[in-house]
Amino acid sequence: MNSNKRLAIPYKIVSLNGWLKEPILRYFYIYLILNLFFAFQEIAKGTLLGQCYLNMDFKCYLFQFAFRSHWFRESLIGLGILIFVEYLFNRSFHKNLPIIPKKWKNNLFNTWFKWVMPFFLIIQVYFTLKLYGSIYNHHIPLWEWEGSFWSLVHPIFASLPTWTYKFLDIVYVPVWGFAHWLFLFALMSSNEKFKRRLFGVYGLSLMIFGILHCLLPAVSPIYIAKDYFNYLPDKLFSWNYHNHCFQQESLFLTKGVEAFTLLKGKAITPIAAFPSFHVGYALLLLLMAREFCSKWLVLVSFLFLFLTILGSLVLGFHYVADDVIGIIVVYPIYIFIRNTEGGNTKGR
Repeated sequence: MNSNKRLAIPYKIVSLNGWLKEPILRYFYIYLILNLFFAFQEIAKGTLLGQCYLNMDFKCYLFQFAFRSHWFRESLIGLGILIFVEYLFNRSFHKNLPIIPKKWKNNLFNTWFKWVMPFFLIIQVYFTLKLYGSIYNHHIPLWEWEGSFWSLVHPIFASLPTWTYKFLDIVYVPVWGFAHWLFLFALMSSNEKFKRRLFGVYGLSLMIFGILHCLLPAVSPIYIAKDYFNYLPDKLFSWNYHNHCFQQESLFLTKGVEAFTLLKGKAITPIAAFPSFHVGYALLLLLMAREFCSKWLVLVSFLFLFLTILGSLVLGFHYVADDVIGIIVVYPIYIFIRNTEGGNTKGR
């Protein structure tokens, strides 16, 4: 009897029952399978995109959240240590003291296999397509198309106090990255609706964003007209990122695919701008806050979206078109996922 129960618990945890009935996951896997065939085709042709697929391997972006993102890696290490300490304590003192609630562990295990694994693969595809878009020579001339707007706002942008640039820089770079801690809470959450919205909207958006980066490549305004942004102070997080991008792009353009070897497994940072996923993710946070959080978090999310849009322009990361398309992509996806939720996705 006891052995049967012990066998039944892990079976229930890893069971695929219901997973394949989830339409969002079906979209994930259909996209990944189609992309796999597309990648093989490009590799066989020997195209530049094929070389990007061939070299953007496990050492690069495939598991970037686990191994390259500090918040995710350190969180998993912390959880792992707690689980190990719990195991040693219970084994030594014959206790059953759950340092981490069993429900959290089950949620973590289920979420990892249900959402995170295909999510990582979609991120891999996204950055591969974005890399190609950033190094492709023929970019759409968004700077020329929006020239009148940038001429009009330059006196305003250039007259802002120095603290404004530094504040927007903090919001746009470290704070935006810190906002991804939400995924850690999602891993342990029992609310399937919450996880479905977060992973589903993020994943489906990355599919479309990656395709747009590839088909309509454009680089950030600051790479096209650096002199325009001379009003920015030197000590910004942004400059470290831009200099890093410049160095890696130059290396790739001079050395080709050999750059992957020279970088010793470090991923080439893509600088494709169109559309803006910074704005898209900020919008996702606002939409989720409206349904899952209190009013003060809705206000904070709205301010975060506003500052992200403003920072994307003032700091030279994006064009107006990037921000507009970022919103146009994410909002309908969110509505689509919300409208397709069945009874089995309700929060518990």
